[in-house]
Order: sequence, then C-alpha cells, then structure tokens
Amino acid sequence: MKLKQKIAVVVTILTLILTACSYPNTSPTTADKALEIPVTEINFHLWDETAARAYEKSFAAFTKLNPDIKVKIKITPFSQYWQETDEKISTPEMADIFWIDALNYPKYAQTGHLLDISTTLNQTPDPWQESVTNIYTYQGKLWGVPQLWESFALYYNKNLLAKHHLDPSTLIWSPKAEQDTLITAAKRLTVDEQGKTADSKDFDESKTKVYGFASAVNDASVYSTFLSQNKMVFSANAPQINFSHTNSTATFQYLFDLIHTHKVTPTPTQIANEENYLRNLFVKGELAVLQASPANLKYVYAHQKDKWGLAPNLAGTTGRISTVQGIAAAGNAHTKYPAKTARVLQWLGSKEGQLALGELGVGFPAVIDAQDAFINYWARRGIDASVFIPGGLGNTIHLALDAQTQIKLNSAQDTITQILTGNLALVDGLSTATEQSLTALPAN
Repeated sequence: MKLKQKIAVVVTILTLILTACSYPNTSPTTADKALEIPVTEINFHLWDETAARAYEKSFAAFTKLNPDIKVKIKITPFSQYWQETDEKISTPEMADIFWIDALNYPKYAQTGHLLDISTTLNQTPDPWQESVTNIYTYQGKLWGVPQLWESFALYYNKNLLAKHHLDPSTLIWSPKAEQDTLITAAKRLTVDEQGKTADSKDFDESKTKVYGFASAVNDASVYSTFLSQNKMVFSANAPQINFSHTNSTATFQYLFDLIHTHKVTPTPTQIANEENYLRNLFVKGELAVLQASPANLKYVYAHQKDKWGLAPNLAGTTGRISTVQGIAAAGNAHTKYPAKTARVLQWLGSKEGQLALGELGVGFPAVIDAQDAFINYWARRGIDASVFIPGGLGNTIHLALDAQTQIKLNSAQDTITQILTGNLALVDGLSTATEQSLTALPAN
C-alpha cells in the first residue's frame, strides 16, 4: 500500500472514532431510568378562562418545586359546570380538585364528596380573607381552600354623570323618600330615544336608550346586600329568613318600584334573556351606573369606550354594606392521590400560589398578603380597585354570611325573581320565600 493510501485509511479510521466520541449514545440506560421521577397528574377543574391562565402560571412555579406532580387544568363554561359536576362527582372521572361556590358546595359536603380542608393541609396556611373562610365553613368544617373574593362597588360612566353634575359616591337608597338620592339621580340619567328623561311626563319607557342605574337585584348576593343595608340581620342559628319582615317588605317594594314605577332599571326578564346583559349595556354607554363586582373589571376595561370609573357601593339606611361572595378550591374526597392532591391544595392556599390571580388582574386573592398584587395591577391602568376593600374609599363594611344563611337566601331566589318581574304579588311571594328558607338546609 502506498504511503498516501495508508494516510487516507488512518484519517478515515480516526474520523470514525472521533465522530463516535462526538455523538454519545442518547438512549437512557437502566441507571438513567432508575433516576427518573414518576410524575402524577392532578386534575383541576374550573369555569373561568382568565383564571385558568393565572393558574397555569401558578402551577408552573409549583411543578418546579414539586417535579413529581403535574397539574392539568380543565375549563367548563359556568352554564354547564354544575351539571357536569353533578354527573361526575361520584365517578372516577371527577377532577381531583375543582372550583366550588357558596350555592352548590354544601350538597357535596353533605354527601361526603369533599375533603375536610381543616385536616387535609399539613401546614398552617397563609392568612385568608375571613369572610370567604366563613362561607366555606359548614357544620364545623372547612370544605374548600379560599381562592377569590368579591364585593360590590359602582361602575359609572363619567361623561353621563358629569352632564348632570352627579357624584356617584353620594348615592343613597332608602324606603324613606326624604333620605333617598338614588331615584332622583337615576331618573335624570334615564333617557329615551327622544332625549326625554324618566322624570319627564313625555318619557317613553318602551324606547329607553340609557338606563340610570342597574344591578342584578333578583340575585341572592345582591338582594342580601340591600336587605342588610335596611337593618335586616342574618343569623346561622335562625331556622329561616323572615322575608315578610317589615324591613324586608320595604326593601323589595323599593326594588320593585325602581323597575316598574320609576322605570330607571331593566327588568329581571331583560337581564335573563342575555348573558351579561347589564355589563354589555354599560360598555355600550346605555347604562350610567352599574352595581357589580370586580369580576367585570377586565371586560369593562377592554370594551368601554367612554370614560368610566369606580365609586363605593351604594349606601343604605345602615350605611355602606356589601355582602361578600367567594370561590374556593375543593378536594375530591375520592381522589386516587390524596397525598399529592393535598400538596396542590396547600399551594393553592399560599401567597405564592395565589399571586398570579392578582398579578394578572383576575380578582382579589383570598390570601390577604397577595391582595396588593390585584390593586397594583389596576392602579397601573388608572383604576382604583381599593373601593372593593374593607376600609377603602367609602368605608364599606363587608358582611360575611355563613354557609347556612347563604343556602337560605339562595333558596328563595326564583321566588324573588317572580316578585320583581311582577308575576307574583309582593306579600304572598315573600311569605313563600320565608317558607322556602325554612326547608332549605339539608337534613343532618
């Protein structure tokens, strides 16, 4: 063999050796496989897409600290959520963790489908908003990890109110006409297609272009606020809610008159016929003042073209009181992975686990130390969300209703809707509502 040929052979052999060294075998060895951490998938079910994005951020941080757990999020629209939950709650298909609300969770607790959070969490959680904790405490046990809370404030169209020199923070409702400022203001703000206001004899209610005031007054969370503002006191120990009480009767007469006598607010039928009807009216400039929760902030901010702002909730006879609603994360008592489900629940109850809910502007985190994230999110956008917080502008008092009272209030919601629609006489309807509240609680 000639010298050049020998050199070529040697170079080829060396090249093959170096190539082999440069690309090591990437197939896992038995030892590598032994080092792999088994990953358990925990399913988390909720109904809100915006919240889901925040949870994705939260769970990404969780998995970095807990590489043996991956949380899979499933979203079902609220309109279908509870039917699906009812169908799956007793089956292996049920999520390990799922969102619950005040109206629906007691039946799951009563039938043994929820983990007792008091005994599930291994560590003392970060301090939660007490009002939300009260909501999910039933029969002496805590049935969900508080996630979000909300109360009421006033969204107002700055252009419409400025036109009439109205300050939303001065609005007061009262069954006593001499104390009430809401009706007069709402009449001035309610306008038909001809520009006639509701305090004019020529006003045509069938052609209302702008409503002065609106709230989902047939919803239990709303009418309980009005009842509280008119000296109604709720007690978990009371066998029923006396909807026929003088103060209750006066409250519902006032709400009925807003709709049918003064014609300054949409009817329950109008509200029911279109999802988010009141919010849509507001962003279109067809509603001057909307009483609503922080859940509407993102949509209003994105779609309202007119200048708008937030003001403290309406004041009533007893001042500014707002009932508090909240969402919690419940643990499935039949989960295949109780220990790992508990670890996820522990995270969901921590400041770190809830920060993303505030940082992305979803809502007020239930962890008190995480709430500034929500305030700061909206402050950067020129919105003062502190009006929703106790002790914020307007000195609003939060009414923390217990689970038993929530159930009683909710039991009468359909009847109250019929009253405010005009399909049921006030006195007879409130008597029926009282009876419904008496039988609302499930038997022990």
